[in-house]
Amino acid sequence: RTLGCTSDAAAPTAKRPHTGPVRSAQALRATGAMVRGRALDGTGLDGFHDLRALANADALRRDTEDADRIVIVGGSYLGVEVAASLTVLGKRCTIVMQESATLERHFGARAARHFQARLATRGVRVLGSDEAHRLRGSCGRGQGVVSRGGSQRAAASGVVWRAAGPRG
Repeated sequence: RTLGCTSDAAAPTAKRPHTGPVRSAQALRATGAMVRGRALDGTGLDGFHDLRALANADALRRDTEDADRIVIVGGSYLGVEVAASLTVLGKRCTIVMQESATLERHFGARAARHFQARLATRGVRVLGSDEAHRLRGSCGRGQGVVSRGGSQRAAASGVVWRAAGPRG
């Protein structure tokens, strides 16, 4: 992460304050990540994780060690990857998402149905065409998600995850 770095779209150059410009034939502006979606009631509960940085991933890994069920909010790249990775470790995952099929916004409905079918063969359950409404918990610990449609998904460990996406 380079703070104070500026860029020039006309000529792929990054200008750093202390070390001078870096020139390139091509450039990619990686703006970082922001958590997608609106705030949910209950996000202050232990066991709720936003995945934005390595430390978040480490905390998620620790919280899922003894878990058997995990609820994931969001069926985009990171949500699908987290679900696929955790099922390899023997966890039962449910994805709650707005889209009707995982990765639909990125690849379209046909490819999304294929990806979702692959997840299903690995035991990932998908609650699509809905969205997380609030998190529920007890004694300060997250225990699951209540969807806007009223469906409740329990996470035995209380682990709930929400995707991060590019900054706008």
